[in-house]
Amino acid sequence: MTIEWPDEATFARGERVALTTPDPPRPELGHLGEEILGTRGVVLDCAIEADDRDGGRVGPVYHVETEDGSPWRLRPEFLVPLAR
Repeated sequence: MTIEWPDEATFARGERVALTTPDPPRPELGHLGEEILGTRGVVLDCAIEADDRDGGRVGPVYHVETEDGSPWRLRPEFLVPLAR
């Protein structure tokens, strides 16, 4: 069974990304610690979800697995592509 990829997604399944902090900063969203910035990973999945931290904004949230196997669920503001 194939799960459809959301039209709103800006990253593709399998795309290599690095974790970052939004620029300009978005204090309401939080930030990643210095030790995690730049960590590389792969986009595994994408879902459209509401985020109460940002007034109920609805948009893509990505499931990313980093090189050490850690799972992350991040908005696109926290990801940068490594190669397209």
